[in-house]
Amino acid sequence: MERPVVSEYLGIPYASPPVGFLRFAAPEPFSSKQSFDASAYSPDCPANISPTYTFPKLRTLGQRIASKFADQAGNHAQSEDCLTLNIWTKTQSRKSRKPVLLWIHGGRFTIPGSNNPIYNGRYLADNEDVVVVTFNHRVGIFGFPGSPVTTQNVGLLDQRLAVQ
Repeated sequence: MERPVVSEYLGIPYASPPVGFLRFAAPEPFSSKQSFDASAYSPDCPANISPTYTFPKLRTLGQRIASKFADQAGNHAQSEDCLTLNIWTKTQSRKSRKPVLLWIHGGRFTIPGSNNPIYNGRYLADNEDVVVVTFNHRVGIFGFPGSPVTTQNVGLLDQRLAVQ
């Protein structure tokens, strides 16, 4: 039996790069008339990932196991220009509609990574015939600066814009 082909569109910007005066500001919608290559994940948003810091109470074996997961999450390039989404879907006729599953990755607002292999939506899109969407959002000090002179919880504002 032949399996349907799942199309994937990776690294699609949904917000202007949060650099310069936008670093700690609410995200602004992305606007461009230029085409771009959507065949590769974008870099993760910046974060300081350390298995020992992230999982401080684990014993030696637990730390080794946790470090394998952290390695998967932390071995990707990082950039402040990271507010992108990824989409997977099977071929669709124009007459039918599909449900959309929007996956917001975990990480306690400190660990980035919609491009972690465990968030790859290809298999779910193939097996359940849904459109799967994942996205990056700012984490750590870039998403939740905790300063009275900046916009608060910009990581949550990133999530809201990605959903829109």
